[in-house]
Amino acid sequence: MNPLSSLMLISCRRATELVELRSAAPLSLADRARLEMHLRICTACRRYSRQSALLDAALSGPGAPIPSEEVERVIAAVNDRLDR
Repeated sequence: MNPLSSLMLISCRRATELVELRSAAPLSLADRARLEMHLRICTACRRYSRQSALLDAALSGPGAPIPSEEVERVIAAVNDRLDR
């Protein structure tokens, strides 16, 4: 293995950290390169990266509206507990 390749290799733990960090802020050029190299060779981390992206997309979209009956039921239950 050449010295450059050994500098670019990261552990799966570090790769998953970088996957999560990149959703919050841009990664440095070096970290992006390390992550991309790792994802090319590691099936498990590639899968984790895809799942993380799907989860981020699902959580960032609008949620399903809550039926007004459910809102009223929760408010009534909270008020009931406060009155005790």
